[in-house]
Amino acid sequence: MAIMYDGRFFHGFQRQPDISTVENTLLRYLEENDCKPLPYGYSYTGRTDRGASSFWQTLTLIVKRDCKLRDFVEEINNSDFSIGIWGVNEYLPVYFDARRSALWREYMYVDFEKNYRCKDLEFLSSMMKTLYSVRVFSFLYKDYKGLPSWYLDRRILRAKTVLFGKNIVYLIRGESFPRYFVRRLVDFFRKMNCTDTFSEHAKRWVPGAASPENLVLLGAKYPFSFKKTRDIVELANKVFYIKKGFFVSQKIFSFLKTSSILSSVL
Repeated sequence: MAIMYDGRFFHGFQRQPDISTVENTLLRYLEENDCKPLPYGYSYTGRTDRGASSFWQTLTLIVKRDCKLRDFVEEINNSDFSIGIWGVNEYLPVYFDARRSALWREYMYVDFEKNYRCKDLEFLSSMMKTLYSVRVFSFLYKDYKGLPSWYLDRRILRAKTVLFGKNIVYLIRGESFPRYFVRRLVDFFRKMNCTDTFSEHAKRWVPGAASPENLVLLGAKYPFSFKKTRDIVELANKVFYIKKGFFVSQKIFSFLKTSSILSSVL
């Protein structure tokens, strides 16, 4: 299932006892529709932290034949919860794993221009291109002791900044990411001076992480397609309902609707 959710209303994606998470909500609804997953074959693209949202989180599970899957999808899409299911594929092989089988993942972070020491987008874009030549991102985790180099060895496939009004939008695509990678990267560029070189700033940077509320798991690429259960824009309007004081739903969704990014990922 291809799932979108507004992370404001959940304590992250992963199930936890006695608190509301995306996974807890989905599993409860599945069980109520006789679709309780079997103990094997369950996987998802990756967990997101409290406050972070997703336009495309993939959840795979194996259920019994009497599962009322369509009823479950309709119930979720018509519920008051800020979760929606925009696509399904019912015929994947048993061994498929949503995390290991993803060809790449893409995250988006929408930030305020005022947070930056250097507001020169051209300069930031040129610094972002440096990420293509980096393989081991130890500079982002220098406050973590003893992390193995293989954990920080990642390949960036797309690193782009776009100005949208007074917001700087980051698009980061990679095969996989260490935890907090995008949020740490945003903090890294926030603190950069326009006269810095990448390596100079990497040595001087005091580690930090931007808040999760403006982070979105934008999509993941798989070697198959989904059957659409609902129009994506229509469903996103329901899931990311604009409420007072919420920045992400208004800015991010407006940005996606006026660009080719949503169609290129979804």
